[in-house]
Amino acid sequence: MWKTVVFDLDGTLTDSGEGIKKSILYALEKMGREPLPDEALNAFVGPPLPDSFRQFAHLEGADVDEAVRLYRERYFDIGIFENEVYPGIENCLKTLKEAGFRLAVASSKPQVMVYQVLEHFGLDGYFDVIVGSELDGTRVKKHEVIEEALARLSVTDRSEVVYVGDRKFDVNGARQTGLEVIGVLYGYGSYQEMLEHGPDYLAADPDMVLDIIMEKLVHAYHKPVPGQDYVPVGESKWKSIWRVLYPILIDLVIVNGISLLAIPVILVGEVFGHNLSTERELYNIFMVTGLIGDVILIFLGRWLLKLDEARRLTRPIPQGRLEQKWHGIREWLPRALFFIIFFIATAEVANILIDMSGIWAIDPAYQAATRSIFDTNLIIQVMEVGFVGPIAEEMIFRGLVFRRIRDYRGPKTAILLSAALFGLYHGNVTQGIFAFALGVVMAWAYEESGDIRMSVMMHVANNLLATALTAFANEAFFSTPYYVVNVTVLAVMCGMILWYRRRNRRKAAA
Repeated sequence: MWKTVVFDLDGTLTDSGEGIKKSILYALEKMGREPLPDEALNAFVGPPLPDSFRQFAHLEGADVDEAVRLYRERYFDIGIFENEVYPGIENCLKTLKEAGFRLAVASSKPQVMVYQVLEHFGLDGYFDVIVGSELDGTRVKKHEVIEEALARLSVTDRSEVVYVGDRKFDVNGARQTGLEVIGVLYGYGSYQEMLEHGPDYLAADPDMVLDIIMEKLVHAYHKPVPGQDYVPVGESKWKSIWRVLYPILIDLVIVNGISLLAIPVILVGEVFGHNLSTERELYNIFMVTGLIGDVILIFLGRWLLKLDEARRLTRPIPQGRLEQKWHGIREWLPRALFFIIFFIATAEVANILIDMSGIWAIDPAYQAATRSIFDTNLIIQVMEVGFVGPIAEEMIFRGLVFRRIRDYRGPKTAILLSAALFGLYHGNVTQGIFAFALGVVMAWAYEESGDIRMSVMMHVANNLLATALTAFANEAFFSTPYYVVNVTVLAVMCGMILWYRRRNRRKAAA
């Protein structure tokens, strides 16, 4: 159990990037050097300053010393205060202190500056020990300042100490000193950097840092009982349900909210003498607003997926983690083609069955929905129905909804429940049945591959084909041979899947 928490400063407790970067540019300008791009400047936050000037500004020898001197010339007076405490940090420190933890800071920044920053923001009182580097260039490596902090704390059992930092230097330094590490994603180290250097835990924000430490204190999670739902400590069943449902609500709010843009567009068109209130023009306008909404959802969904992955790294998943199973083009391509063909055949057979049932003929909501989609400009159709819409739906329904249900209830339940929600989302009986069937297949493919790109490719390929057939194929194309081919392909591929699974079971038994 942890009893001591040691923090990095820059990028972990405070966002000091502005002052550091401006002071670097000041030093380089004074030396007659070219300014560095922002990406390189961000890399200065965290590691020892001389090392960064050598690596990113390509300085050597006396030039490094001069750059450090000029940097400090501005930073001591101005740059040190171009800084702010990350939201949630003070609450984190206060809660840990009240819970009885010993707190320390171990930073590669000169110790006098570390004290000055902490005193300026009123944080110094939370810490038992504050350690930085020396101005003469000694004790600058991360493991050296951590060792000094541990010595001043008189630590005898390093398993009781955890280090919190935002860069690979923090992870590596803590490893060298035998400490567990919480890597934070809100600082200046990238998500990829953290994954490559492998901290023990990842935290998306200071609140999650606090959660990890406090949950470790109370043994983190109840042991899951077979047959019972899995709910982490501090997370009620209702909160778990909310985590599953709110991405769908966000989708509905954004898409329907953006559609309100149609009103001013129509009014402006009327002012300039263009009648945009005809049925076809309205369909085009709503298709464009849907496109805008889905673009927003893609970026939002990607951000939420990133937070979910960080969350999963800090929490046990009793149902088993979903890992990418195939790597490289030779492994991935043939399987992707198989899944795409299987999915298209499934979609066409589902269409055949729905057509034979006659449900669509007594479903006015379905008829209105299909008319609003296919009675529009073809280019807009291809962009929204063929590409952007499917990607957004996969982000929401497979990336977030399916994965979250899977975390709690396992893959089988997640496949069925996420597909049911996908069907309800479409708002009419005919599309609901169709979406449920395809939702099952896409979630299954995601489970089998461990890669959301698989379901995205399947969805995009099928929608592009459907758009092309609707636009260019005549009624004669959809004849008995077409139906027979699709049913045959689906039957053969189902047989292949069953054979493959049986073979794998036999291998496992052997």
